[in-house]
This record gives sequence, C-alpha cells and structure tokens, in this order.
Amino acid sequence: MIARMLFVAPTLPFPANTGFKIRLANLLQAACAQGPVKFIGYVDTDPRYQMETEEGIRQLREICPDMVLIPQGDEGRWPAFEHDSLRWTLKRYLFARGAFIYRDYACDALIREVRKHAPSAEVIWVARLWIAQKLHEFGRKIIVDLDDLESVKIARRMQGWRLSLPVLAARYDEWKTRRTERKALEVFGRVVVCSETDALAWREGGDRVWVVPNGFDEALLDLPLPAPGPARAIFTGALFYWPNTEAALAFARKVMPRILERRPEFEFWIVGRSPPPEILALDNGGNIRVFADVPEVPPYLREATVSVVPLRIGGGTRLKILESLAAGVPVITTTVGVEGIELTPERHYLLANTPDEFVAQIVRLLDAPDLGQRQVLEGREAIAHKYSWRSIREALADRLREFRLGSAGGIGTIAPPQSPGASP
Repeated sequence: MIARMLFVAPTLPFPANTGFKIRLANLLQAACAQGPVKFIGYVDTDPRYQMETEEGIRQLREICPDMVLIPQGDEGRWPAFEHDSLRWTLKRYLFARGAFIYRDYACDALIREVRKHAPSAEVIWVARLWIAQKLHEFGRKIIVDLDDLESVKIARRMQGWRLSLPVLAARYDEWKTRRTERKALEVFGRVVVCSETDALAWREGGDRVWVVPNGFDEALLDLPLPAPGPARAIFTGALFYWPNTEAALAFARKVMPRILERRPEFEFWIVGRSPPPEILALDNGGNIRVFADVPEVPPYLREATVSVVPLRIGGGTRLKILESLAAGVPVITTTVGVEGIELTPERHYLLANTPDEFVAQIVRLLDAPDLGQRQVLEGREAIAHKYSWRSIREALADRLREFRLGSAGGIGTIAPPQSPGASP
C-alpha cells in the first residue's frame, strides 16, 4: 500500500464535466485504491460557478478527504497572448529562456503547498508538466501526466502559416516546447501519455513511459441503441479549448452549408462547457444549436444521427469518440481526431479530412443507417475491455503499487489483464 501519495492538479476533478476532469477523476480513484492520498489543487473562485465548485468539493471529499485547496485567482490560468504585437512575440518566443507554454503559468501558491508536503510523500502524481517542472528537486518521486502534448498542438496549428519573423519565432518556441517535453524523462520517475503514438516521442524511454489511455463509462454499453431520429450531427467537448473551438466553427461554416444544399432538414448540435462568444453566435435557433454546460452529455449524444470529430489540431486521445460509440452513435472523424485509439476506419468509424469528405460520409450514413449501426456494434466490442475506465483504473493501480515498491519491470502500456486462457 502507498503510505503517502500526493496528487497534484490544476483544477478540481469534480464535477467530471470535461475530458480532462474525467481523466483526473478516474486516475485519482486509481491512486486512492492504493492507500492514503492527499489532493493538492486549485479551486475556482468565480462566483458564477460557486454551486458547481461546492458540488465538486463534496464529490472529491467522498473519495479523497485529505485535500489542500488553493483559491485560483489569477494563478494556474492560460498565459495571455497578444497576437498582433511583434514585440511581444519576439520577447516571449525568441529571446526568452524556456518554452512559453511551460514557462508563463503563475502557480507559486500551489508549488509552496506541494513543497510543504512532498518530503514525506513516496509518490507525487502531477497532472501538468508546467507544474512538475517547478518541482524538479523531487524528480524521481514524480509521475507526470502529459495527457495532451503541447508541442504536437502547436506544430499542427502552424501548418500552412506563411513564413515571417513572428512565425519563425513561434517555430523556435515550438522546438523549445518539444525539447522541454522530451527532457521530462531525464528528470522525473515516470512520464505518462495517452497513446502509443504519443509514447514514440520517448523511444529511449522503455518501461519508464506509461501509456494510460483515456476511457469511457462502461455503463453506457448497457444502453440499447438509440431509436432513429432527425438527421442530426453532434459535436461535444470543452468548448473553451481552442482545438475544439476551431473544429466546431469549421464544421458550422464549411460543412453545414454544403450539407444543407443536399439535406435542408439536417441539424448540427454543439454541446459542451463554457462556449466562447463565437460559438454561442452560431446558434440560429434552427439547424444549428449550442447547448452550454449541460449536466450530462450522453442524453444529447443519443439524440444524434452521427457524432462528428472534425479536429485538425490536438494531442492525446479523444474521449468523445469512445463515449459516442459506447452511447450507440456512429462516428465520423478526421485522422487527428482518432489518433491514438485502436480502431479501424470503415469497420468502426468513417474517416473524413476535408469538408467535402465530411459531407459525403454524412450523406452515406443517412442513406445507409445499417452501416452506422454495424459500426457502432463492432466499435462497442472493440473498446469494451481496453478503454473502459474500470479496466484502466485497475491496471493503473497495479502499476502504482509496482512503482512504489521500486519494481521497474513490466511497466509500460496500461492495459487491462488478458482474460483467463487468452493467448499472450
């Protein structure tokens, strides 16, 4: 049993209403299954979310009563960008030491609390590299979760940008970001990523790189397939997260007009947390609707004909694909959207990387509903064991026990054990 483990995060894991919070909640449960854990993290002080914050603290206390909560204020928030300032770009990207995205978070109060409790801890789980790199003195105790590689997002975002001085500065900062991520393995005890694809960044890492995939609530598999309904696509996710914002805007502006030329009755629902003004402005009360901060996503999912994942940018793996298939909804996704998830196009989902391809695949599903049903059934079977949160929690709990006992052997992909009698 772990005598003392710190679990450090930039936000409360509860309510688990975003992909990141769902991951935090499940990994924290795995940690708590191994013994006493102290949670140290920020708590949102925005009065608009007071009731949600209070509920989150209540849920956290049920599984981890030992906690240190730090009022967030201006700490732990995304660094401010000044896109139009050449001076800002050169100062922050070109002439500064270290990668911007891992350097300019203010988290002094959080770090002070961790340092206060770290000496007596055997294991320190840190759910962000920008926090972990300020705790390098505890390096080998730390397991750092890089669930979303910033260097991958930045590189993809810059694809197609015209060469200029600010772009050169940004590319240099992307290189610094990538180097910071790679060096994490030299400093910390373990590096955690979401997929084998992300793990390739540390080819020399061996068993010190853990692949802990994202998952889904296995209770969704008990639901029957949804009854046929209106022709409707749905996009779900944390809408304040800029890759999701871009994806939703691109689908609404580039795919929907083409679809409506062929299927005037077609609808697009955008469902998620904290949509920015440009997303809210898409809601026309008719064929495009925005549903903000809903308590549960699956009921909305099951009202859709298809779940679309038009992501162009991102790292890690997308919970929305797993959740959609588990809820009984066929998926059309980009290559980036499905990256890192062991599913097969045509068998488990449909692939589309351009607006015209999305239109063609949506029309194809509308014309052949049996195709979507078949993909959902095979998709559910494919994800049932490997990606259920229960299996992931159990496997991670075993790995944490091995780490605490100093057993390096066999620590790699966090996959559920094989069924009795299964081939190796």
